[in-house]
Amino acid sequence: SYKNLVAQQQQFKNLHITPHAFHTVHPQTLAKVFAENPPFSMHLLESQEEQELFQRRSGKMSELIKNLAAEMPELDCSPFKMAEAAHWNLNRSLIVHANFINEADIALMKKWPNLTVVHCPGSFEFFQHNTSPVSQLKKHNIPLALGTDSLASNRSLNFLDEIRLFC
Repeated sequence: SYKNLVAQQQQFKNLHITPHAFHTVHPQTLAKVFAENPPFSMHLLESQEEQELFQRRSGKMSELIKNLAAEMPELDCSPFKMAEAAHWNLNRSLIVHANFINEADIALMKKWPNLTVVHCPGSFEFFQHNTSPVSQLKKHNIPLALGTDSLASNRSLNFLDEIRLFC
C-alpha cells in the first residue's frame, strides 16, 4: 500500500517513490505520489497503443486496463496535459520514450525546468516507429539522454548498441 511505501521511504533517506507510468497506478495513489517533490522517472508514450489510450481511451491497452482495473484513470489527453491540469511538478524528472509528442506537449514540457527525455533507440526500433521525437526535442532545447529500456522491448542491454542505433 501507499502507506507502507512511505514508511519504507522514511527508513531510507534517498528512497523516492515514482510511478512506472501514469496508467499503471490507481488515480488516488498517483495523486499522493505526485504530492511529493520530484524528480520522477516515468515511461510515457512508448507505443502506439499507449498513445491511443491517452488520446482516445481506445485500443488494446485501454481494453486491457479496463478489464484489470477497478477504476480506469481519466485519460483523454496527453500525459503532459494531464500532469499540468493536476498541478503535478515534473521538474528534474526523466520521461522515458516520449515517442508520440506534439507541439502542445513540448510547450508543456518546457514549463518544467530540467525535465529530460530518455530516448531508447532499441525500443524505438522494436516497435517499428516511423517518426522519432529527437529532432523536435533538439529544436526546442529539451534535454535528451539515451537509454536501453528493457529486454521486453530491446534485443540487448548493450549501451554501445543504443549509441550505434542512435547515430
